[in-house]
Amino acid sequence: MFLISNTATLDASALVVDNSAVVFGSNPFGDPAKESTMTFRNGASLQITGLNPTSSLETDNLVFEGSSLALATNNTRLTLRNDLTLQDSSATIANYASATTVGIVASGSSSIAVGTNASLRTATLDIGSGATLNVMGSGDDIGTMRVTSQVLFPVSGTGTLTIGNTRAVLELSDGATMDATAHAKLTNNGSISLQEGRITVHGGAAVANNMELLVQTTGTLSIVGNATISQDSGQHGFVTMGGVLTFGDSPTPAANTLSTTNQLDLESSSTLRMTLDPTARTSDSILISNVAREFTISPGAILSLSLASDTLLPEGLKFLLIDYPDWQVAMAASFSGLPDGSQFVLGLNTYRINYNDGDYRPADGSTFITLTTVPEIDPGTFGSVAALVCGALGLLERRRKAS
Repeated sequence: MFLISNTATLDASALVVDNSAVVFGSNPFGDPAKESTMTFRNGASLQITGLNPTSSLETDNLVFEGSSLALATNNTRLTLRNDLTLQDSSATIANYASATTVGIVASGSSSIAVGTNASLRTATLDIGSGATLNVMGSGDDIGTMRVTSQVLFPVSGTGTLTIGNTRAVLELSDGATMDATAHAKLTNNGSISLQEGRITVHGGAAVANNMELLVQTTGTLSIVGNATISQDSGQHGFVTMGGVLTFGDSPTPAANTLSTTNQLDLESSSTLRMTLDPTARTSDSILISNVAREFTISPGAILSLSLASDTLLPEGLKFLLIDYPDWQVAMAASFSGLPDGSQFVLGLNTYRINYNDGDYRPADGSTFITLTTVPEIDPGTFGSVAALVCGALGLLERRRKAS
């Protein structure tokens, strides 16, 4: 009789896969009860090494408890049909090495180092309560960790994810999402890139962007509640919007705020989506509070407005859209089809956009982009913003039908 086990435990010992192709615990039917698990604990290590292109390990689960994983040389491969679990452990993916998992689960204090042109790909990244995961670039050039489904923060306590240095990139692709809730602490000292991905920043999340947050043309940055994207002392963070910057649903619609000390650049391919609530006399807004930071609107950037409700307003009522340092002159720029002073009809009211509204809060030391209600539209300005208004009214109609 043969006894077959799909589990193995290495305690304070080492396993080296050297110039070999190893498959442990094949589970072709995907039965969770038959999944293979290799556990490394108490300073144990797994090393995949050698220059043979077939130097590899394939299994279901790897668990590291106070231990280490190293894809130590070029062309080594790790393929997991399920999870890589790191508990107070480290993983190193050498230059040109490759690791693929369904999930990465982090607890305790753990780290991942990704070398030049290395590939680390996972569907989900799960940061546990009280966990700290530090993702580092370890080569001479960029190392990328790619998430294709979800970055999960805990539902209680706090989980910390740090992109540790300028050679590290966290990329969200294939529709991946990151929901930075009040239980999330996210620090970016490298690069976060959204390619067909979405990051939602909620009020209460601790987000420090010390380098660059790049929202590509297919990416979305969503703000819910009174959210903050800050930077550590002495740092200079950039939020570069090539895709959509939107304000999501909150307990009070049209009252979401992005407060940031980063430089905010709205590229020509970007869309800024904001909501007004004439009944509550509120609007979504952006507050750029550090006078050393720039704000730019590139030609072609779109402002898309929708309504949470509607009512007829008195003349001269103002809605603040963007507050930025007044020495950074963005008033020479404007959103597509909306030059300074242009007017448009949105719902029951006519609004005028002003990119340097000195009357909003005189002597405040900031520049304000505002919308002001006016008695009626100037017929000469209607055509230039017709498409914008139709789009906004379409959004309002869809909201009404949905409700």
